[in-house]
Amino acid sequence: MSVQPGPHTEPQAVPPHTPPRQRLPLRVAVALLAIAGIAVGIIALTGGFSHAAPPPKPTFTLRGSITLMDPNANLSYHIAAIRFSGNDSCQGTGPYSDLSAGTAVVVADPQGRTVATGALETGIIDPAQGAYASPSCVMGFSVPDVPDGLSSYSVTVSHRGTQVVPPSEAHAGMALTIGGN
Repeated sequence: MSVQPGPHTEPQAVPPHTPPRQRLPLRVAVALLAIAGIAVGIIALTGGFSHAAPPPKPTFTLRGSITLMDPNANLSYHIAAIRFSGNDSCQGTGPYSDLSAGTAVVVADPQGRTVATGALETGIIDPAQGAYASPSCVMGFSVPDVPDGLSSYSVTVSHRGTQVVPPSEAHAGMALTIGGN
């Protein structure tokens, strides 16, 4: 039985022809999944998913000392450059008042970029040597985590100028002197 359009029925729309839905063959789907699994495995094995930090670069601790000598110790009218304490410690005074425990020691690379910082330690009195010599004040320092392998190292104590040293001296220890005659 067919329905004929009549005065009270609406004509029915014929749906347009749609092609049948194509399905991915099972073999192709399995192959794509296998390839994806292999790719994930390779990335994982090569560290592609790793968020671990790279291994640390080698460093060393630069050690040294600065000896403050009183340039006018034998003159009766001079202003002292060294303040001696009763417990055999000392520090700079007057024009050398910036040389005391905690004063910055800065190490830079050959391009002048700061690579590590340290500080002066408490000064130790070094007794006078010779007939006209006066005691001096020796302040040690250590600068940890200095990058190894640079072609040179620039070392600055306070604002007292910069000493550029080769790696061998930076590793062996530095002996700086300021003041004196």
